[in-house]
Order: sequence, then structure tokens, then C-alpha cells
Amino acid sequence: MRTPGFLSLAVLSNTIEPEVILNEVAREINSITESKTQSNIAASTAILVLDKEVIRRVLRSDIMRESVIYQDIL
Repeated sequence: MRTPGFLSLAVLSNTIEPEVILNEVAREINSITESKTQSNIAASTAILVLDKEVIRRVLRSDIMRESVIYQDIL
């Protein structure tokens, strides 16, 4: 993906199956090789989803813990 920063916005799309979109975003996030970018995108995606149970189920929490955004929220 050329612009990984836009990944988190995909979860805002109007769809009847938002968890499918979130799973696709999670796969793309996992393919990012730079860990800081990966963790920041995961955290920003989680902020937009706001459903803690879905976030725990789909996004890796270890990646999010490394995020500057996540740390700032804590």
C-alpha cells in the first residue's frame, strides 16, 4: 500500500459489514514493516472504531501499545 496513513479511514466507510473492513485493514497493518508506522496506524484505527471488544478481537494489542497515539491516550 502506498499511503498506509489512510488505512484507518477505511473503517469509516458505509458498509453493512464493518468488521470485514476492519479485518482487511488489520491484514494491511500487519504487512507494514516499519513498527512505529504500524503501531500508530493500528491505534488511530482503534480510535475510529471505538468498540473495545471488536478492537481486541481484530487488532493486535501489542502493536497498539507501542503507538505514540495510544500512549498519549493512556
